[in-house]
Amino acid sequence: MNYRIIDKENYYRKGVYRHFTEDCKCSTSMTARVDVTELVKCSKESGTKFYINFLYILSKVLNSRDDYRMGYLWQTDELICYEVINPTQYVFHEDTETCTPVYTSYDPDYEIFYRDVVDDLEKAKLTREYGLDMENHPNWFDASYISWLSYDSLNIELPDGFLYFLPIVNWGKYREENGRFLMPISVRMNHAVADGYLVANVFRLLEKEIDAFCKRMGTLLMQTMTDRFCDIKKNILYDAEGDPAIKAVIAIGSTTRQTVKADEYSDLDLIIVTDAPERWYSGEYPAKFGEISIAFVEPTLGGGKEYRMIYEEDKDVDMILFTPEQFTNAVKMGVAQWVMNRGYHILYDQAGYSDMIGEYVKSSVSRPRMSQEEFINMTNDFYFHNIWAAKKLMRGELWSAKMCVDGYLKNYLLRMIELYCWQTEGKDVWHDGRFLDRWADAWILDKLKNCYAHYEKEDVQNALIHTHELFSKLAAAVAAKNEFTYPQKAEITAKEFLKKWI
Repeated sequence: MNYRIIDKENYYRKGVYRHFTEDCKCSTSMTARVDVTELVKCSKESGTKFYINFLYILSKVLNSRDDYRMGYLWQTDELICYEVINPTQYVFHEDTETCTPVYTSYDPDYEIFYRDVVDDLEKAKLTREYGLDMENHPNWFDASYISWLSYDSLNIELPDGFLYFLPIVNWGKYREENGRFLMPISVRMNHAVADGYLVANVFRLLEKEIDAFCKRMGTLLMQTMTDRFCDIKKNILYDAEGDPAIKAVIAIGSTTRQTVKADEYSDLDLIIVTDAPERWYSGEYPAKFGEISIAFVEPTLGGGKEYRMIYEEDKDVDMILFTPEQFTNAVKMGVAQWVMNRGYHILYDQAGYSDMIGEYVKSSVSRPRMSQEEFINMTNDFYFHNIWAAKKLMRGELWSAKMCVDGYLKNYLLRMIELYCWQTEGKDVWHDGRFLDRWADAWILDKLKNCYAHYEKEDVQNALIHTHELFSKLAAAVAAKNEFTYPQKAEITAKEFLKKWI
């Protein structure tokens, strides 16, 4: 936390400051409705969260001028200006009907800020403590979303004589009026450092920054059309414009993520909503968009199918194919959340799905859960197959043993690593081991080096023992964290068998 001391004798608001800190201590506040139509639209089209986008814009606006970063040190009676101020947001818990403050550091880099807000909110959902800590967060301003109401007026007062200079900002639900979305925003500031002009200026700056932000997001969306898949996407969209059977084309995956972005190894993931999926399964439609070298079909989520192919030499494209009914069900039942929660871009939307997607698909990170019953069953299954794999080795069935050790058992080991890293440190553990080397603890990564085997009996034996030891350590920690009963007998039985025969 850095700040500079303001020379009150040369402060440009010297007279006003003296009057409202000595004669008439009070605050000033305004509520106004701001047009957020374009922000709503670009948030939906980019698959990003409106709430986080607005919080970023608000934080950027309040950091753009010294008047909004003022503070007061009562111990020394000094007026100060912080180098940066950060938003204190809130998570509401439906079960307790209480809030938990969330401290997120402002970063002018949108992608960093977006990622940090998502992470901080997910961690806050794990607690029910209020945890307000103003003493250690003096340069955090209050930013509170009142999600239940689109109000017309709101007023927040602090006790007379309390010289709190940072802004307090609230906003409610946006509502549609004459085809535009208007959102109520309330700004409260201390009259010693702000007057009507400065408070009103917050709204003017918000409108200006919303416009600039939406233009930048629009540019980024256009840039997704200029990558190495540009020609393929243009051909698909050109065809969609003239084909009433194609209802929507939505990009998902790495090309749309705000974190862990696409690189030269990334593929193109698309959701195609169509009345004629069989023409895609057959390869008839995909062949219209480029030269296909490899192609196959596999089942996917929500009862749909996925057509996966390589265009030319290395342009891998995955198309999840849904009928309109399948897609609607996948979105409303939460199935589509799994592939769309980290970002999506609506490239074509004849059927008007954007509102439905915005309502049901929420930005989130992976939060693995497991019940006591599931935990007991999985750990017993794991220890059972320790003995099963060892017997296959003793019989000379090396292939079966290795597939069990490096396949079946590793799936359970991964689940335990995910549970451990999420529950002990709140790590975003992705899915299917994606980016494990980025989120798993260093000691786990070190242990994993000995958990995989070559196609050789002694190496498989060694891998089985190390896999058993790592799983046992993680499972015991997860059991303790969740207050689960741990199957100690099962672990000892497997361990003693391995020790005796291997």
